[in-house]
This record gives sequence, structure tokens and C-alpha cells, in this order.
Amino acid sequence: MRYEDLIESITLNRMFKESFKQLNKSFWLIQTKAIESQKHAYKDVLNKTYIDVSCGIYSYNEAIKRGIKSMAQKGLKGATYDGTIISYSIEATVRRNTLTATHQITNRTLLTAANELECNYINIYSHIGARVNDTNPIVNHAGWQGKQ
Repeated sequence: MRYEDLIESITLNRMFKESFKQLNKSFWLIQTKAIESQKHAYKDVLNKTYIDVSCGIYSYNEAIKRGIKSMAQKGLKGATYDGTIISYSIEATVRRNTLTATHQITNRTLLTAANELECNYINIYSHIGARVNDTNPIVNHAGWQGKQ
């Protein structure tokens, strides 16, 4: 049989196409499992770091250092946020998520206490360098800081 005959063989082409489909499914499954595994490792590290800070086991800086070390040992290099191509290093990822989670639980606790004490006003803390965003009021930290 000639090489050209093999290339034009309907049977071989069907077999190659089916093999390619199966291989694609296998690669997709492997990729999905790898991503799930990385997500779990990522969440585990961040949850532990958050608990360490919120329970007072370690300071922010010490818990963040430990979280970064743990992520590095697990082979995690960073994170991509909001479905965009904005990627952060493990240092920035652990720090950002730990501080955000801690601030959110603190703020929820303060609002609950304010409601129970029937407070009418709350002063919002402000700081230099707060983010400015003209299109998104939530991201525009400078827009709502320092107000009642």
C-alpha cells in the first residue's frame, strides 16, 4: 500500500478522528481535575491564613508569610481575578484575600453591633491612596470613605 493511499483511507481517517476526540476528552478531564485540585489547595491556604488572623493566632504579617510559604510549597504561583487577565503573585494574592476577608467580617460585625445599638450614623474610615474608579461605585473606595 502506498503512503498516499493511507492518507486518503476513510477507515484510517475515521479512526484518527475518533482517537483525537477521545484524547481531547482525556486532556479536558485531566485539565479540569488539575484546576479543581489547585482551587482546593488555594482555598485551603487562604482559609487557614484567614482563620489564623481572625482568631489572633498570628499577626497579619506572620499569617500572610505562612500562607505565602504554604502556597509556594503547593506550587501555586498566583491568581487571576474577575475573569480577566489581571494576575497577582502569591504574595499579593494571600495578602489581598486575607485582608479583604478580615475587613469584611469586621465590617459585618460592626454593622450588626450598630443595628443592635440602634445607631443612626456611622463614620467611615478614610486613608490616603484609596482606589478611585469613575464607573464602579463599589470599587471607588475614595468616593465613599470619610463620610457618614
